Amino acid sequence: MAYDRRDGAIIVFGGVGSYLDGSETWAWDGNQWSIRTASELSALSRIRVNTAMAYDSARGVTVLFGGSQSPGNLGDTWELPSCAPDSDGDGVPDSEDECDNSNLAETVLIEDCDSGVSNHLFDDGCTMADRIAGCGEQGRRGFKDCVKRLTREWKREGLITAEERRAIRRCAADDNDDDDDGHHGHDDDDDGDHPDSDDDDDGGRSSKSLRRSATDRLGRP
Repeated sequence: MAYDRRDGAIIVFGGVGSYLDGSETWAWDGNQWSIRTASELSALSRIRVNTAMAYDSARGVTVLFGGSQSPGNLGDTWELPSCAPDSDGDGVPDSEDECDNSNLAETVLIEDCDSGVSNHLFDDGCTMADRIAGCGEQGRRGFKDCVKRLTREWKREGLITAEERRAIRRCAADDNDDDDDGHHGHDDDDDGDHPDSDDDDDGGRSSKSLRRSATDRLGRP
């Protein structure tokens, strides 16, 4: 075994089980055991005991040498790198995490309003709650418009349903119920989440009004 100072864990490989010699790697962080995946061990799948292990702090790797395996001793060397730092525990390394202090609540909350919608974690390390929190930088009305845009995208991507979209937007409206437009707690959803209409870039105008505007520009006979 060896102590990985970067991970703050004791690394244990192999050993003798009930009937067979072990080929698993485990880490003990002082509170619980966790198994390290086979991929982290490269091709190290040869069952062995009596290995020598040490931690190389300069390179951040645990080095394993040799061991015993029937019918004799082994002379190979293997390295196990430390896990990449993940400060907020969301499973995304800090170097790739766009939200270094992710909101990992189970559901999307906006202030004290719980939407009941599952708080999806994106590949970049940000959650839905994180993205919505970022909307707060756009002011009161901008906040609602930003949430409207985000939820529209999530609905189109199949991440949330129409009802879940309304639930999130109701919470956003409650959080900003003193907006200048006077729509206190009102969802003001232009499309009403109807399947055939989705706040497209025409600003919600009907095809009839668009045709009328075109006629006005061309001039009536």
